[in-house]
Amino acid sequence: VVQKAATLRRRITTTPAVTIRDVEHKARLLDQSREVESSLSVIADALTGIGLKGAQVTGKKRDNLFVQLAFTLATTEKDSTSLRSQAETDLFGGQPAGTSSRTPLHWPLAFPEAFGDTASPGFDAIVGNPPFLGGKKISAPLGGDYLKWLQQWDGNGVSGSADLATRFVLRAEKLLNRRGQLGLVTNNSVTENVSLKVGLEQATRSLHLWRGVSAHPWPTKSANLQIVEFWASREKPGRGASLWLDGEQVPAIGPDLEVPTTIPGRPVVLRENENLAFQGSNIVGIGFTLTEDERNDLITKNPRNAEVIQPYTIGKDLSQRRDCSSSRHVINFNNRPLEKAEEYPELLERVRQLVKPKRDQSNRKQYRENWWRFAEQAVDLYKAIENLECVLAMSQVGNTLMPARVETGPVFGHACVVFALDDFAHLALLSSSAHSAWVMRYTSTMRTDIRYSSNAVFLTLPRPRAHERPVEWARLEHLGKQLDTTRRALMLSRGWGMTTAYNRVRDSAVADPEVVALRDLHTEIDHAVLAAYGWTDLDPKIGFHETKIGVRWTMERDVRYEVIDRLRTLNQERFNAQPK
Repeated sequence: VVQKAATLRRRITTTPAVTIRDVEHKARLLDQSREVESSLSVIADALTGIGLKGAQVTGKKRDNLFVQLAFTLATTEKDSTSLRSQAETDLFGGQPAGTSSRTPLHWPLAFPEAFGDTASPGFDAIVGNPPFLGGKKISAPLGGDYLKWLQQWDGNGVSGSADLATRFVLRAEKLLNRRGQLGLVTNNSVTENVSLKVGLEQATRSLHLWRGVSAHPWPTKSANLQIVEFWASREKPGRGASLWLDGEQVPAIGPDLEVPTTIPGRPVVLRENENLAFQGSNIVGIGFTLTEDERNDLITKNPRNAEVIQPYTIGKDLSQRRDCSSSRHVINFNNRPLEKAEEYPELLERVRQLVKPKRDQSNRKQYRENWWRFAEQAVDLYKAIENLECVLAMSQVGNTLMPARVETGPVFGHACVVFALDDFAHLALLSSSAHSAWVMRYTSTMRTDIRYSSNAVFLTLPRPRAHERPVEWARLEHLGKQLDTTRRALMLSRGWGMTTAYNRVRDSAVADPEVVALRDLHTEIDHAVLAAYGWTDLDPKIGFHETKIGVRWTMERDVRYEVIDRLRTLNQERFNAQPK
């Protein structure tokens, strides 16, 4: 039927109208075309409506919806009032109130010459800049049924909260013909985490990447975001074809716009790393927090208040304060029931006034009913570190990627990544270029910052084993202690936070002797980490090198690729050796 519409359209546009009879004939053809297209439009709307409903159910329920539609189409006039009415009901039933009316674009009807009147349906090429909307924000403006549609039909049922730009990648892939080309400029999130799994990892099963530009800033000041660019083809590049990534010829390009590792796919979680890395408490209520003066006043009024007031360390403290100490305090009733919290009336009243009103509006029952407690208490974190005097901690979001060794005792905020490790060898390892290369490869970025995901990077990181190379591990312990001492003295003497200190480390114009000494120490650490893995054959070629989050004092790019590849292989070996 689509082919018929395409044929009619072609005949109308190519038939010359020389005589009156020709004009009348062309008019009749036009009427026929409009009639067919009107009928097809109703059918397409009905099919789309059933698609929206069907995406929300599974199995026989879904099958029955389409079977019923087929029966209706076989027994009803194609442009009947009842069919139109049902199509509108299904189309608009899940549309959020106050939003623009849904107007489906049916590609085969809009472009019958590309999808019907051809032996290779689809477009020759698609070029664009898809819009961005976070995966968890799609349903509110566009509808939950629409999100389900995207997940089921475009996303092939692969679960995950992928952003809207990723959904456009999937749609574009489906609209290409068998020789189609795709070129997109889009948000860098399409190459990261869930969006990568849902989008490009699926799309590249039938598309072949032949050129790419990994994450880099949008080239104007009108928007502060990171973007990627990629070119892909339905046809596989021929033997000897050149593949280009970031302006360099490479042997292959992975769906994350990186050179692929020997073992494909993303690394897997290792049990040996479980219960070692945590996110801090999510208090959900600024009224819990206190300044130093507020804390002192409350303790003066009632000395017992000191029992439930603790230092409160947030991500900014770890990255901006010279001693990485807590800038505030927090009221922490912990797991106390309400009747026990009432034993601290001044504190409970503050929380009642400043926290409870917003908690009462929360969609989560737990937050509403337990308004005097932190929303997410991170119980596993504090259990894991209860016998430690110090831990390693870093801001979850930032450009520095350097953990600090800090004392236990404070409440750590949700923007803190806390490692239940207190030894200096791990401080050296997590401060190394090997670790930062692994993180930049497998976690997400926010403009020029990293968003550290423990699940994606620490739980998958195959760490050196002390018992396998005790001498090298002892060297790491020594260098980690030296790093802690040297860096702490520099930051305290200059009044620098971690971010400021490392901004100078990676600035080639800075020749400050103490900064240079810190650079040299990191060079020693990078060599020592490679030795701890047994990779003494690698020369890290430490220097000022460009990365996806800017210039850093780190390993040369090809060495980083090699280290990532070896870590990925080791990750798989360790995973395979785990007890099943």
